[in-house]
Amino acid sequence: MKVGGNTRDYDETLRRLEQDNDDLRGKLARHEFRQMQQELTSEDPFRLDVLGPQATAPGDVMLPDVDDVLLPRLPVPAGTIARDLLSPDLPVIAVHDDGLSGRPLAAALMGLLKTQYDKPFARLVFLCSGFEAVPFLGRYGFAVEQVGRADPATLLPRLRRRYGVVQIRSVGSGDLIARWQGG
Repeated sequence: MKVGGNTRDYDETLRRLEQDNDDLRGKLARHEFRQMQQELTSEDPFRLDVLGPQATAPGDVMLPDVDDVLLPRLPVPAGTIARDLLSPDLPVIAVHDDGLSGRPLAAALMGLLKTQYDKPFARLVFLCSGFEAVPFLGRYGFAVEQVGRADPATLLPRLRRRYGVVQIRSVGSGDLIARWQGG
């Protein structure tokens, strides 16, 4: 791909590189989505034996009070299954795991992420009541917060400040848990 001295050659080369980048992004997203599907439909979808059988469950999560702290909003990644760059205009929605685990959680995530893969509708922040799905969601490049047994509706002001979340929904039913009403 030799770039000559004229602007037309340079512009054409940039267009080709941009198209190649878009094509490769789509191929990578398809690969990641297929891999994710295999994991979610496997016999034990969130199995991760890094702690061993003697490990004890961690205690309750203490969420810091950030009311008086002004921090910049964190970017919400599209995840590695995104075929295109997500528009910054898409709403940021937090998705609570409803305390689900194992196959029921895997099935709920599969439905949500299939929809997101086919036609992106939001930038997603996952709220996990346990640690089971955290490595899985992190591996696929999603924003994740481990929130323990906290009432998800009470987390909305904090999530709004940190990510720009406009609503929290249930992963199992899709029901609205909380919606941002402020300015």
